[in-house]
Amino acid sequence: MTVSCAWNAHEPITDDWLKSMGFRWHEVEGDAKHWVLWLGDVVREGGFASTEDLGVELSSGHTHDKYFCWLRGDYSHRYSRFIHVRHLRLQCELLRLIEGLTGEDWKPGNVWHGSLVTDKQAEFYHKEKERLDVKFIESAHSWNELEKDATRGYPLWEHQDLLLKKDKTQ
Repeated sequence: MTVSCAWNAHEPITDDWLKSMGFRWHEVEGDAKHWVLWLGDVVREGGFASTEDLGVELSSGHTHDKYFCWLRGDYSHRYSRFIHVRHLRLQCELLRLIEGLTGEDWKPGNVWHGSLVTDKQAEFYHKEKERLDVKFIESAHSWNELEKDATRGYPLWEHQDLLLKKDKTQ
């Protein structure tokens, strides 16, 4: 099957590429990294209320030639709604999926903290990033291990539940 893509991205998907595109990762003990890009800000007009109402999640599942791909919904911050789309191999397959879901051309500059945002939001965030106080905060020392990798997603409730269960068994 030949895949056409406006982006000349006929290379395989890799963790490094997902990181460079602004995806955020989560890792539960014993599982492969799961990479997420939230789409809620771009499709908000369709009745979505939150950034995390719709996302695309990928995981290699410990394989090196394909990624499992799911649509993810965290309505009311409940990490429970997944629809497996299919296995993806090429970057352009993923970019076409995102463009199809959002109705917008892919612009990596519109990804902020793991969320795809509108052109207007991206312009605002670019201006905000130039403020002196924001630069000062971004240059500050990371106190927590979780803060040291900017591509790592914030801890989910499910992670906390797993840790609490683990503590009870020890």
